[in-house]
Amino acid sequence: GVDILVQSFQLLTTPNVHLVVAGSDMGGLFSAKQLAKGHPHIHFVDTISGSERLQALSVADLVVYPSKDEIFGLVPFEALLSGTTVVVSDDCGCGEIIKEAEAGSVIPYGDVIRLTEEIDSLLSTPDRCRAMVTRGQQYIKEHLSFDVVAKQHSDLYHHLRAS
Repeated sequence: GVDILVQSFQLLTTPNVHLVVAGSDMGGLFSAKQLAKGHPHIHFVDTISGSERLQALSVADLVVYPSKDEIFGLVPFEALLSGTTVVVSDDCGCGEIIKEAEAGSVIPYGDVIRLTEEIDSLLSTPDRCRAMVTRGQQYIKEHLSFDVVAKQHSDLYHHLRAS
């Protein structure tokens, strides 16, 4: 979906915005680079890890995860925990959780116009973004923390053993 993100970015009306695409090629990177050729505000970097990754997530205004066919995807949750608003596509597993938690925006996969509108909207409504991040962090704490998930697995194993 990175090619869709690049198309969307080029339609934004919000001034002085930069797009940083980080990571390895999971599909669409070649065409995204072709679409972005010569654009002064679109930057491609390699995979970022460790403290550099956390820093990048925390300084971003938005993290856009326009993926499809992905079972879960941790990046949006890492972004929320870093205090950054997320936009995800409706064709990845994390989209269902983001929607349930009201922790970000969920956009139909491949809808360049809708994605553009949502990015522009979020960049101009910081209070809305903060509220989404707060809800997301609370949801993660209550439903996705290691302790909660470990207890769910333990309960499941005990139930299966008793059956």
